[in-house]
Amino acid sequence: MAVLSRFLLVGTDLGVDTTGITDIELLSLAALLTGVSDRDVDVDADADDDSDDDSDDDALVFAIADDVVAALAGADTTALRLVAIRWAQTEELIDSDADVLFDLVLELSSLAKQAVRERRAMQLRVDG
Repeated sequence: MAVLSRFLLVGTDLGVDTTGITDIELLSLAALLTGVSDRDVDVDADADDDSDDDSDDDALVFAIADDVVAALAGADTTALRLVAIRWAQTEELIDSDADVLFDLVLELSSLAKQAVRERRAMQLRVDG
């Protein structure tokens, strides 16, 4: 069974599919966005799942740190493109297409902007 993952806007049905991107790769993205080492990025595993999904499964839910949400929401397109290029050059994603990663980062940025506007938290939900 494939592992499915989504960034979610807590309290809504909105989210961005991140299936195929591992938790380690997402930590690398968070580190690039915030300038903090990926070893020091704060994640809160099994955070309260306030999503509207009532299924009783073995999903892991991680709170997305406020500084990561703020960095995604506050970056302009040029900065996000540079982050995607640098992310594609990380050890975990060395042969990845930076344009594909840029599209994903743009989607995450849009979700983060909405999170900031609506004063909502973001979560990463991993099913599988």
